[in-house]
Amino acid sequence: MLRFKWILFFLCGAAIAQTNNASLRGTVRDTSQGAIPGAHVGLRNVATGQPLNATTNEEGIYDLPFVPPASYVL
Repeated sequence: MLRFKWILFFLCGAAIAQTNNASLRGTVRDTSQGAIPGAHVGLRNVATGQPLNATTNEEGIYDLPFVPPASYVL
């Protein structure tokens, strides 16, 4: 009986770890293709209005991790 409890415990842990989230990563550039550091990037959920925000790094790259499934406006 003890073996069965350990197997069930490990299977439950694997099920909890699954996620449906995505991530969005991109680069903000000016008209001459130069990177823009410190730019604010916003993603807004169309249905709820919930914002997700990021700021570009020194190379102009932004990263929005853990984006739940929905329709968004960037």
